[in-house]
Amino acid sequence: MERRAFLKSSSVLTGGLLTNQQTFAAEAGPLKVAIIGCGDRGKGIMYVLNDLPNLFKVTAVCDVLDFR
Repeated sequence: MERRAFLKSSSVLTGGLLTNQQTFAAEAGPLKVAIIGCGDRGKGIMYVLNDLPNLFKVTAVCDVLDFR
């Protein structure tokens, strides 16, 4: 699977899960997510997710570049 196809599919899935936020938050608690690729965009997403602790919890990060 190509990277772009994976990102597109996972974005559609995430959007579908978050469409009804009230039901989701009431039943399951915060969604555990992992950040794959911790460059500028990955860190930006991580900061946004950390600002919404009742909806998301960042549980793992991964990057193939050692300096990230």
